[in-house]
Amino acid sequence: MLGALYSITMLKSMVEYALAITNDSASYLKTFGLTTETLSEHWWWSLLLIAGLSLVASKGEKMLFKVSGSMIAVKLVIIVAIGFVVVPFWDVSNIGELPTLSHLVVGTFPTLPFAIFSIMFVGILNPMNIAYKKREEDKEVAKYKILRVHKVAYLVLVATVLLFVVSIVLSISEADALRAYQDNISALALAAKVIPGAAVKYMSVILNVFSIVTAFLALYLAVHESFVGLIKVTVEKLFASQNPNSNAISLAAFFMVVLVLWLIVLTNFPILKVFVFGGVTYGLISCIIPGFIILKNDKFTDLRGVSVYYVILIGMLMCIGPFVMLFSQ
Repeated sequence: MLGALYSITMLKSMVEYALAITNDSASYLKTFGLTTETLSEHWWWSLLLIAGLSLVASKGEKMLFKVSGSMIAVKLVIIVAIGFVVVPFWDVSNIGELPTLSHLVVGTFPTLPFAIFSIMFVGILNPMNIAYKKREEDKEVAKYKILRVHKVAYLVLVATVLLFVVSIVLSISEADALRAYQDNISALALAAKVIPGAAVKYMSVILNVFSIVTAFLALYLAVHESFVGLIKVTVEKLFASQNPNSNAISLAAFFMVVLVLWLIVLTNFPILKVFVFGGVTYGLISCIIPGFIILKNDKFTDLRGVSVYYVILIGMLMCIGPFVMLFSQ
């Protein structure tokens, strides 16, 4: 059950990035005049992108680190740069009027997943965790290095994400934000359209593409492994085989990932709703279940405290969010 929830959570995240890369890439190509039509409207565009990225990701952790390492460094620099470059376009009126208390409370639930996902990278850091565990013979050394990287990453993310979010919110009007929601594109793709200046446009393109690509590549390994496990269990039950061909299963899992993602992307389901409704599985797998495991297992007494209850509360709010949004409409 826990494995199924984890697989669904990771797959949901890959769907978000597959939708984003499909729609945003088509939007950029049209914005810069490279195409006269929206390529995302064609079935082959999403298939080409998903298959290509999955092929790169299937080469393993070493390839991922080589491809993603330089991209992540560039992303960090651009996030900070955009945060400062768009300061001249800040306009407090873009925030709009403060909503009523009831509307503010109800509106907080659907937006909670976005705040959490901005600094949560459970799936994205998995390749790094796996690599450390494989490389270090001493589990305690591997654990120490993993936790150290997580702490540094969180501090860097919180600082840079806050700067970036504040700058984008103050630079984009409510009308433009609504248009981005209707077009199913990201804030970065919108920024390339509405914020004057070539520097912002080019930096937005690079940041958006690099962010989506690195996240997609990192999540692929987790989703692929879950599909491998599913196929292996199915083969063993159907054919009573205890030693199925691992290469054939890995290849089948690759095609399954591509096919499932492609079919979902063809629906062009709103990315924002994927985030909100996907918050249920994230709330369970990343907050509630780990929290109760810590509280119930005596091995984790050193981790117990107020923070555990806070994490469980956040998970519960994320699970409630989609239902609040449905009943409030």
